[in-house]
Amino acid sequence: MGSEDNSLQVSNSDNLSDLLWSSHGQSCCGETVKSRKQKLGPEVVTQSQASESAIEFLNESGEIFKSCGKDLLLDIASDYIDLLEICCSIHEKDGSYTISMIRSPWCKYLRHTMSCEKVTGKIGGQGDKFLEKECCCKRFALMSIESGKPLDQECVGGIHIYTMPIKAGTCSIGAISIGYNGPSKNTEILDKIAGKINVDPGHLSSCINFCAARPPFIVDIAIKKLFSSARLIGSMVERRRAETALQQAYKEIEKVVEARTAALTKSYNLLKRQTWERIKAETKSYKMNKALELVYAMATAVPVTLEEVADKIVISISELIHVPIVALGYVEKNEFRKITQIINKELMHFPVMSLEYHPCGLVYKERHLFQITANLNQLYPTYMEKFPAMRSYFGVPVTSSKGKILASICILDQKERSFSDFEKHLIEIFAGYVGYEIERKQMERQLLQSQEMKMLGQLTSGVAHEVRNPLNGILAITEALSKDLGEKSDYSEYIALIRKQVMRLSDLMRDLLNLGRPIEKGKLMPLTVSKTIPTAINLWRQSSIYKNHTVVLKISDDAQSAEVQADRAKIEQVIINLLENACAHSSVDQKIVIEVQAKQKVVIIKVIDQGTGLKPEHFEHMYEPFFTTRKGGTGLGLGIVKRIVESHGGSIEISNNFPPPGACAEVCLPMIKRAAIEEDGELS
Repeated sequence: MGSEDNSLQVSNSDNLSDLLWSSHGQSCCGETVKSRKQKLGPEVVTQSQASESAIEFLNESGEIFKSCGKDLLLDIASDYIDLLEICCSIHEKDGSYTISMIRSPWCKYLRHTMSCEKVTGKIGGQGDKFLEKECCCKRFALMSIESGKPLDQECVGGIHIYTMPIKAGTCSIGAISIGYNGPSKNTEILDKIAGKINVDPGHLSSCINFCAARPPFIVDIAIKKLFSSARLIGSMVERRRAETALQQAYKEIEKVVEARTAALTKSYNLLKRQTWERIKAETKSYKMNKALELVYAMATAVPVTLEEVADKIVISISELIHVPIVALGYVEKNEFRKITQIINKELMHFPVMSLEYHPCGLVYKERHLFQITANLNQLYPTYMEKFPAMRSYFGVPVTSSKGKILASICILDQKERSFSDFEKHLIEIFAGYVGYEIERKQMERQLLQSQEMKMLGQLTSGVAHEVRNPLNGILAITEALSKDLGEKSDYSEYIALIRKQVMRLSDLMRDLLNLGRPIEKGKLMPLTVSKTIPTAINLWRQSSIYKNHTVVLKISDDAQSAEVQADRAKIEQVIINLLENACAHSSVDQKIVIEVQAKQKVVIIKVIDQGTGLKPEHFEHMYEPFFTTRKGGTGLGLGIVKRIVESHGGSIEISNNFPPPGACAEVCLPMIKRAAIEEDGELS
């Protein structure tokens, strides 16, 4: 009968052996259930199998695990397993398992059953989450940690769990739990437990056969020992915290040392920088004083030409800033009229040059301080072909008191460098002086021309009256001779020549009178430019020998209603004179274009031809009286135009077209507003 009972226990425990060793897939040594069965022989569950422990390290990142280590925690848990042969677990502060060790088949079976309910489908696939959520040991551990007191509770499977809080100082940092006393073998109690966990009561009866309760004194020893284990773990945590604090203190000390070292290094670097800055400041002061001395010397010297001023400036800049190339170009009519430059201490001069062909044209186009780092030989291949590769460029525009660009200074260096603010300011000092000198020379020239024109006006007004009377007499006699001798006379050719020269002298006297005659304010009235210019073109066609030339008039939309305060006859004379001048330098098949625009309170009238253009040496003299480049010209036309335009508060500029051929005369007249005209009318 006893053997039958034993065989029954073995038979009923076939599945139990699987459950005992498959709760986590493998044992602590990594051996699977199947391998263990093969070692132990056929389907037999032995007492040694039932006494094996299932071990888990679940939270290896926790403070307790890091402080005590795996081996110490394993030793502590093994002691309680050997004493009570139920279960032991150590928990972190959040209740998570640091280590879990189970030997009791009863506990293994219940744990496996509760975590594998997903197989039966009764828990809805929650699986291990169900175990983690409902685990009695974890729940009791959290209760003990929160209260800070030991806790003795019975779990759902009838095992008593004694939980001791682990403290570091006065704070609970975890808990250690042990199980003692096996479940009751009472059939009614087993039925209740089976009902709670949804399993067959027969399986529970099989598990109980492997569970044996320990005597009370053994349990008391284990519980007392639990206090020592909790203190040991707590002291290990405190020790690790102290070590961590010490390491932190070392790090703080290292930081302080590094900070002081950095402070000393910073102080040294600061002192070094201050010394260097003082040297730089002294150098700047020396260069600034030197520049001011040079400017003062040039300003107080005997009157010199602009070319001499340019020579001194490029030499001074080259010596002060230590650069191989410095150039200064005077700008007039959108091109360089004269360029002075120093190249490797050799002074050079260039005649008229297009803005496109010289580096100084770069800053003129930008119209402000300009600095780049680039291969300048690629930008200006023709100019730079004789020089080594230039990498750095800095340019400064030279402006008048009204902001007009008069010249430009450019600096080139072989090295890649960024010019400092001091160097820029130094160059600006020279640029300011050059601008002052150019403007002063222009004012002197304008004043001289004004005085000459005034004297010429006074002279010509007197001479013209004295000359016109004899000319009229000669012309009358010529007409009488022509009638007496007839057209077939041998003297008719001479009479025609006399008549032509008399008419030429009459035109000259008329131009002289116009040159010296001031504008009468009473003849100034609002004129619509778009209507005045066509009238002037018609007048020109009626009297000009160039009337067969094609003239194209282009008036922009914004200039259709533009008005100027002017003398109608004088403005018509300006247009006629400019047309005569354009046709005289163009062939009959080349169009003359007149463009009219209105921009920024100014009416701009451009007379553009496609003729021969102007030679560079003629620009300085083209407004001078009696200067002419064409046969039969009086040399007064452009002078009269300039005088009329300036007396109306405007300006005129003549330049060659770019690209060639031809030239362009640009007249700018101040535009008036209709509101201002109406107000003047009401006042009058």
